[in-house]
Amino acid sequence: MARQISDVFTFADFVQNSLRDEKTREDILKYGQHYGSLEETALEDTEFYKNYLSQFDLSGIKIMYPEDGFVEYDFDLLALLVIASFSCDYEFQLDEEWKSAPQGEPMVDLVIFVEAEEGSTQKNLKDLWSYQIHRLFSIYLNEQVRLSSMIAEDMDNDAEDVTTTRQEYLEIFDNRKKQLLDEAEWHRKMAAEG
Repeated sequence: MARQISDVFTFADFVQNSLRDEKTREDILKYGQHYGSLEETALEDTEFYKNYLSQFDLSGIKIMYPEDGFVEYDFDLLALLVIASFSCDYEFQLDEEWKSAPQGEPMVDLVIFVEAEEGSTQKNLKDLWSYQIHRLFSIYLNEQVRLSSMIAEDMDNDAEDVTTTRQEYLEIFDNRKKQLLDEAEWHRKMAAEG
């Protein structure tokens, strides 16, 4: 079954909206020249999903998402897009409630750090509003489309740079996840001894 971003924001909607936007239209068309039209492609069949996003393994942790009043978003996909993005940084933090009673999969806050002209900002994924979630899906999906096109065009060795950076981000993720799981195990041990 194809991944749905939400009942009101699908990958097909993202593609259509990007084609109507002057800033993103060219990226969508370039991607289509190299890999086939995104209008006719499921998210799971895109170059960036198959060769990059799907490589991040979120199993073993439970990322905290906004709860009340939200249409069902594909928050696991949003977490993957944040973690895979070259344009922001992130941090995993064990949830304070989980640390006080460490049972089951570790509950994790995903903190997003973004640098902009106005300065840096930090947001916790679980605290985002609907309009912010929509915006992040668009920004990070457009980034992945653009990077896939750079790989295909191999302009000025950009493809090698993108591929190398992707591998580095996968390694960073693996290290951060391992550290998080080690910290969670320490809290379990302390609770058992306590």
